[in-house]
Amino acid sequence: VVNKADSPLAQRTERQLKAMLQLRREEDQHVPVVNTVATTGAGVADLAEAIIATGKLKFKNINQPERLMRRSRHLMAQEAAERIKQLVLNDQQPATLELYKSVASGECNYSQAVTILMWRYFESSA
Repeated sequence: VVNKADSPLAQRTERQLKAMLQLRREEDQHVPVVNTVATTGAGVADLAEAIIATGKLKFKNINQPERLMRRSRHLMAQEAAERIKQLVLNDQQPATLELYKSVASGECNYSQAVTILMWRYFESSA
């Protein structure tokens, strides 16, 4: 929704939103961009129609269990990444501090260091 569609920058905002939508997967690109003006009510009826149409399309075309599984996988990956980030940021073990120093000095690259850290974290929990 582009509100304040009567403002000078509204057309640019609409173009930018549509351009961003083109970056999504093909099946996720069909999102309407609707212009509204809250003070006059212009575009509100179009917005209501778009919401109804989008809802029908969404439930008609998307396999709900598959969508929920993809969403669950995505959320779990985010949570795992956050937990690993906290492990790394809070790790004060001497071996890990030495690893940080070797990366900083160029003796070891980031990819190698991450592989070593991941091995340590996951091997110790196995």
